Amino acid sequence: MALPPNLIFDLGGVLYGIDFDRSVQALSEMAGGDREVEVYRSLREDDFWNAFETGALDATGFRDRVRTRFGLDHGDSELDAAWNALLLGVLPGREAALEQLAKQHRIVLLSNTNPIHVQYLQGQCAGLFSFMEKCFFSYEMGLRKPDPRIFKQVFAEMDWKPEDCLFVDDSVSNVRAAQELDFQVFHFPKNNPGFLLND
Repeated sequence: MALPPNLIFDLGGVLYGIDFDRSVQALSEMAGGDREVEVYRSLREDDFWNAFETGALDATGFRDRVRTRFGLDHGDSELDAAWNALLLGVLPGREAALEQLAKQHRIVLLSNTNPIHVQYLQGQCAGLFSFMEKCFFSYEMGLRKPDPRIFKQVFAEMDWKPEDCLFVDDSVSNVRAAQELDFQVFHFPKNNPGFLLND
């Protein structure tokens, strides 16, 4: 496929492997086991995860909410380890692919994430991030995908037109939201070992 000049990449599931179930399992075990459904529903439906990833709740507040919600008395490092269990590492071939793409394209990152995850993966992702003109993190922007405002903030800050951008994400809802704003889009299969994006 012929690529436009500007590329916007998601992180988790596209460039970096993730498995949300691992964090659900870890928190369930902390809470006494066999509470996976409750943990999953709470994280997906309660507001504290969204608040954490939009910066309305800091790391201390998030940990306190997790402790209260699941009746935990674990320390910060234990909670962080459980929350970071979903982070699997940079996917194969991604740094080499970005290196090639960066020769002819401007590249930024747009990720729904939080400070606990970013602190954990920053060293691992130094190579990836070196090819990014800017890393946009939801908790710093006060917005999460698929909110249209987060995309508008990116192309306003970068002085890009959406039709000159390709947005790559593993979430169907995020891809649809970008498509409605006239981005070119590519729905990437989560954690796909191959990198299917080429000029």
